[in-house]
Amino acid sequence: MKNITNIIVLIAIIFAQPRASAAAEPATLYSCLAPKGDIVASYPAGIHGIVGRQEVYYGNDVVYKNSNNFLQCFCDEHGGGIQTNWVNAQYMSDQQLSNFKSNGWIYVENGSVWGLSTDPYIAKNSQYQCKGRGGVGGANAFAPTGNLLSIALIALMGTGFLLDGYLISRFKKQN
Repeated sequence: MKNITNIIVLIAIIFAQPRASAAAEPATLYSCLAPKGDIVASYPAGIHGIVGRQEVYYGNDVVYKNSNNFLQCFCDEHGGGIQTNWVNAQYMSDQQLSNFKSNGWIYVENGSVWGLSTDPYIAKNSQYQCKGRGGVGGANAFAPTGNLLSIALIALMGTGFLLDGYLISRFKKQN
C-alpha cells in the first residue's frame, strides 16, 4: 500500500511541474466584464482604434490601469465588445517577446501612440458582449436572461412535458 502511495505522490509531482508553454501568457489581467483598477481614459462616444486592426470603430472606450498594465474595454454601437490587454514589455527578453508574438500578442514599440507610457507593450484583443448598446463592463455587462417568473414558467413547462410523455407512454402500453 505504501508503494502505491509513493507512486501517486510521484505522479502528482511530475504533473504539477510548470510547463514551458505557461510562460507564453502573462499574468492574468482583469476582464472587461468585471474591470478593476483606476480609470485613466473614458470616452462615452466617438471614433476609436483597436491595436492590430485597420478598421475604424464607433462606440465607447474605457481604459483601466493596474500597475504598469492596462485593460482597454471598447463597446460598439450594437453591444459588441473588444477587450485589449496591454502588458508592459519593458523588461521582457527577445525570447519572451517572440513567445508572446507566436501566441497572438502584438508588439507595440512605444505605448504613447495609444495613450500609454513610452514603454514598449504587448497587446492582445478578445471579444466580449457588452450590455445593450455600447455599455461597458461591470455588473451591467451581461444581457438580461429573464426573471424568476420566466424561469419558473420554463421549469413548469418542462415538468409538464415530462409528465405528458410519461402519461402517453403509459396509455400506449394499456392499448
